Amino acid sequence: DLMASALSSSFASFTIPGDDEGFDEVDLSWPREAVEDYVRRWVQEHKITTRIDDLQPSEWFREKWQRWRDDLQRWHVLHIEFKDPAKRAALMAAKAKEEKELAQKVEDKEQKEEKQADQNGSKDVDMPEQKEEAKNGEQDKEQKDAEMPAEQKEET
Repeated sequence: DLMASALSSSFASFTIPGDDEGFDEVDLSWPREAVEDYVRRWVQEHKITTRIDDLQPSEWFREKWQRWRDDLQRWHVLHIEFKDPAKRAALMAAKAKEEKELAQKVEDKEQKEEKQADQNGSKDVDMPEQKEEAKNGEQDKEQKDAEMPAEQKEET
């Protein structure tokens, strides 16, 4: 009889004795291939079901786990900040300001391109129509945002 700890630490190296191991004769009741297949399946089954006590995580796992813990901690902080009404209002204001700055940058870029096109004398005829379509798209978005219930605005 083997203790469970001894079995779990050594079963992976179990094999059928071979001719090179110094035995005079190895007498098997089954054909050798069938016995080798049975032992191989038994070892694989026990690899799946046996507890391994001396298993240690690798450096790769520790690195991934640390990143996960850092991300999780950051998410908890963001969640707590978002739950605070004063901080949520500040976050929403900062987001609105950022969107406004982005829109201003886009508008400045368009004006700069238009100015360059005027200077080159090759103003694109379709440009005003494209600007009008873009403004209409922005107005549609603003209108949808205005129609959206306050609860949905907070989620987005």
